[in-house]
Amino acid sequence: MLHVPSGSRWTGGSIEFQQTDGRPIASRKVVSGTMRIDLPANARILLRKLGHEDWMFYIAMENARVENLISYLVSGEFRKDYPSLRPGQVPPAAFHLPDLRKALSTFEYSLE
Repeated sequence: MLHVPSGSRWTGGSIEFQQTDGRPIASRKVVSGTMRIDLPANARILLRKLGHEDWMFYIAMENARVENLISYLVSGEFRKDYPSLRPGQVPPAAFHLPDLRKALSTFEYSLE
């Protein structure tokens, strides 16, 4: 779900939903309100508007829940939950795959 506030700088521009390799999925004019579209978790969004620099982002990397789950692993925070681990060990449960799957299945973002 993509929220576009009435004062968004992208209102009146265009939005293109793309595959990871840039192949288009769909495109629309940006209007205020809420956009709903089914996308693969690795999709990206390209925004264009005259007078603004194009902006592209991958939806998974702008998903706060996905970022938190990845950060839990990358930062080593999981070690607090598994104090008996030796260096280099990461238990499978630390990946929180059911939570990651759920987080990847939803996307909510606001275009300011």
